[in-house]
Amino acid sequence: MTKVLLVGGGAREHAIAERMAQSAELYAYMANRNPGIAGLAKRVEVGSLKNSKDILKFALSVKPDYVFVGPEDPLANGLSDLLIKNGIKVCSPSQGAARLESDKGFCRNLLMKHVKKGIPKFWVCDSIKAVEEALKGVDVELVVKPAGLTGGKGVKIQGEHLKNYADVRDYAYEIVQNQIGGMSTV
Repeated sequence: MTKVLLVGGGAREHAIAERMAQSAELYAYMANRNPGIAGLAKRVEVGSLKNSKDILKFALSVKPDYVFVGPEDPLANGLSDLLIKNGIKVCSPSQGAARLESDKGFCRNLLMKHVKKGIPKFWVCDSIKAVEEALKGVDVELVVKPAGLTGGKGVKIQGEHLKNYADVRDYAYEIVQNQIGGMSTV
């Protein structure tokens, strides 16, 4: 029987675990014990998803045929690459491929370079000065996003979450200064 290691413990991973458990021996590594996944898995390890070395150690002990990594953070931190480097097959994107999700500025610039049509006007700002320059002469409502991962909680829309350009500017400053999403880019 195929042995699969599932990394992650959210609802998405639970749905994946249910399907995997139908035809594979399931093992799971998650930040918090998800009883639904735990009930399907032969063995569960609870630990930080930021500690790739601990996940690797668990994978080496389990000896899975392949690993499926669900959450974005471990992918952005290079977990897939580390597992592959250690001879473990992975059915999840590499760190470079995950950058499409983990770095919105990179993604927008890549789309602009290769797609061009249908891409909304955007600015990538990594300093207060860059934010000030981008906002000069803007006369449309804006959407402000941290460039990094925020679990879908970082996007704010002018007119809905931000009342005016001062709010837009202040939120953009906050992202840059506090590295919301793990980087000082908005």
